[in-house]
Amino acid sequence: MSSRQPNGTVYASSRGLQENTTETTSAITGGNNKMQVISVLKEGITKQYRNAYTMSLLFLSLFYSTFLSFFFGVRPHQEGEDNKRNDHSLEDEISRDAIETILTRQKAKEEQRFVVSLYHNKDDIVIQAFLIKEDAEALYNEHKFSSRVIMSHYFDGIGTQHKLIRCCTASWDLQGLGVATLLYRDKHDNAVDSSKQEFNTVQKLIDQGLLPFVPPQRDEKVQKRLKAAMRIAFKRKTVAYFGSAPLHFRSLSYFPSSSTSPRFASIKQKTHENPISPLPSKHQKYVTLTIDDAPCRFSDATSSEIPKILALLKKYNVKATFMVVGSWCRNHEDNLIRLIQDGHELANHCMMDRSYEYEDPDDFGKAVDECSEIIQNLYERAGVTERDRCPSWAFRAPHGRYTQEMSDQLFSRGMINVMCDTYASCPVVEDGDFIGKHLTNTCKDGSIILLHMPEVHVRQWCLTALEILLEGLKHRNMQVVPLGEMARLHSFRPEDGLASMFPTNNPGCLP
Repeated sequence: MSSRQPNGTVYASSRGLQENTTETTSAITGGNNKMQVISVLKEGITKQYRNAYTMSLLFLSLFYSTFLSFFFGVRPHQEGEDNKRNDHSLEDEISRDAIETILTRQKAKEEQRFVVSLYHNKDDIVIQAFLIKEDAEALYNEHKFSSRVIMSHYFDGIGTQHKLIRCCTASWDLQGLGVATLLYRDKHDNAVDSSKQEFNTVQKLIDQGLLPFVPPQRDEKVQKRLKAAMRIAFKRKTVAYFGSAPLHFRSLSYFPSSSTSPRFASIKQKTHENPISPLPSKHQKYVTLTIDDAPCRFSDATSSEIPKILALLKKYNVKATFMVVGSWCRNHEDNLIRLIQDGHELANHCMMDRSYEYEDPDDFGKAVDECSEIIQNLYERAGVTERDRCPSWAFRAPHGRYTQEMSDQLFSRGMINVMCDTYASCPVVEDGDFIGKHLTNTCKDGSIILLHMPEVHVRQWCLTALEILLEGLKHRNMQVVPLGEMARLHSFRPEDGLASMFPTNNPGCLP
């Protein structure tokens, strides 16, 4: 299956590549005859070399003709004719070796192609290129039920660069294979093997974190029903309970205020002491803002929204805690170091953005350690001491999936699974205004708020939600502090919390 639009060139359809020679040549040469273009370029090249080359030839010709005339009696005009022939021979050689390369590079510099890739299914993929961005976006917007990507191909003086412009995963593509496959093809210039082999390769690269998982679009009806359910059910107790089920008693979901019982009070303790001490009744209300999936799933640093987030947080004088996916830090180190230097915290969100509930426990433990090492290295590069850094005990299970085996691995490392009590399903609900207002209205003193990281190509609505949330918290006179500061305000010591959650006589199990 292939499609054609005005001013576009079909580069690939299904499994094969199809090239429209007439349109491509016309687009590259602008309708001029190729031989005329070569002739013009050849003349330009000749002019660049002629001055220096001619002076050298004149000097050599004078010396050589004098030498030949003196010893062999060769006439000067014969040597001049030989030099002329050599001159033309060298120009022809330069033309043969360089003219095609110069032509290609010259035209590449002048043009930028916008390549639209459409994923209908693994056996039906269409790739079409445009010289006009608006034409590419028209085709992109036309195929609302397909996973799709717009890439910009341009020449930067060294080689052809590929930059992601837009992407979207169809609602039926729950595994996000469409966008990942299109990005994989673009990276390999559409040179692919069988659909089955490609499918397996892409799935493996997603699991390894080497290709991004872009969440699918959600049906508007589904979003509307979810909004209605959240207004009714998404309160502190329900979010804290179900957000970390079935091991909700082994996760920190909020900090208590004077009017609430401690989070771990329901766990039997030999000392009957609370691991978290409530603040006095008349005190400033504090909440913690945690932002998941930092820094960005795309390796291109320009896809990150960290600069905009930093500007917003600075505007409202807010410090936040960013839950970092270790494998996403590559090429984003400068932004993450800037976060640390501005007073924000980084916490462990494991190495990849996927559930680890079926992972081998030892492999999960290694992934936790690897992410911790990446975060520690970033703090060292930022020049922040251990005492001032984010608590190393903080971990958040990806996708909220948390098992007994994962709990045991964290316990052995002195870490706690930190979840939340204030949430608005921001990966599903694509409404920044609703998300921001819901988080503002449902958070309480001691709340841990969870918002997902906005990116240039994914969850842009979360940026809108963040601004509305910060404005709402300011209006409610609630001070936002990072997770480590909240723990200090509540005199929370990780070892006390761990002792209450994991009794020494039976580690990892409820008494």
